[in-house]
Amino acid sequence: MIEITKSFGKHTVLSSACAEIEPCRLYLIVGENGSGKTTLFKTLNGLIRRFEGTTGGKKYILVEDTPAFFKTRSGDDNLRYFLNKEEYLRSRKYVQDFHMEDYIDTKFKTYSQGMRKKLAVVLGLSKNADVLLLDEPSNGLDRNSVVTLYSVLKEYKKEKTVIVASHDASFFDPELVDRILVLKDRKIEEYRDDLFDYSYYFVRTKNELTADAAMIARRPGPDSYVVKVMPGEEDKAAASLIPFGLLEYRKLDYADSFYSENLL
Repeated sequence: MIEITKSFGKHTVLSSACAEIEPCRLYLIVGENGSGKTTLFKTLNGLIRRFEGTTGGKKYILVEDTPAFFKTRSGDDNLRYFLNKEEYLRSRKYVQDFHMEDYIDTKFKTYSQGMRKKLAVVLGLSKNADVLLLDEPSNGLDRNSVVTLYSVLKEYKKEKTVIVASHDASFFDPELVDRILVLKDRKIEEYRDDLFDYSYYFVRTKNELTADAAMIARRPGPDSYVVKVMPGEEDKAAASLIPFGLLEYRKLDYADSFYSENLL
């Protein structure tokens, strides 16, 4: 059980935010910007030490967008520095999974944003921890890397616990996520499984589709979209797309919604 209260001055960010975190589960935390997800993660990881409550006595590892890697050393050198021998040996598999062999021995300062993010993810996956914390893990990753991450996490959670904070709709998958935690009004307010109730449609339009007209999950091409549709609102959703010059509107199964290479 975690239960955390954290304030900055007179501003309370988390107020008895509590949840039961079970082993070998993947939890998805959703919440609006500013709801306290980053504060929660930093408190669990120990970066924020002054708070009230408990983190449940577990060891957490947080994967950040900007980890403190040595810029003039190679990716492999960084892994060797931050990991013990057992962890480093484990990292070799993840390096292969994310197809990093061609640049793992080059200097970190030459890495693109995506390459840096993959190295951070590999570091987090390799560490000996009870719970892996991933804050917006798909940021900076290309589509193939997101697919790899999805596959790796399905295996990883068989032995460890994962908590993901993400706005990426690809993580709203009942095959990957075991529970959804909603962070709202400074509390982990409720568990909601109804977020899996969306249907996904492939859409093509003559004119660019705007975010206020549809819940856009992905954009496979310049004139194509994958949109989320609530149950019972399929016809209403189609009607809202007509002003944009609707060319195609077809339902997808969940896998095709995010991982098919043949949507177009």
